[in-house]
Amino acid sequence: MADHPALQGAVLIFQGLKGAGILAWLFTAWLLCEREPGTLKRAQTSLLVGGLLRLLGGWSIVLFGRLPPEMVQRLIPKVGFISCVILLFTGVWYLYLLRSQRVREIYAG
Repeated sequence: MADHPALQGAVLIFQGLKGAGILAWLFTAWLLCEREPGTLKRAQTSLLVGGLLRLLGGWSIVLFGRLPPEMVQRLIPKVGFISCVILLFTGVWYLYLLRSQRVREIYAG
């Protein structure tokens, strides 16, 4: 950290965005567990917001850390893979919430 002073701020951004994304996903899970009619759109929105926050958090160190190019080149494949996993996870769940007949029956209202 002493060699890269901007890295401390990038790590704080990383932790904040990832933490907020986790909270958004926990809120989604809570909404779905409550099974209250009319909350499906809110659950879908919080799922997408959580995925976006986690996605942005993953790239914050690369974007704001001001690391040397060789370090960035080593980080990009790892961050890219994690980004793909987050997109896949969020996309699969969003499609399930969007297309499932059972989900529509539970949350209709």
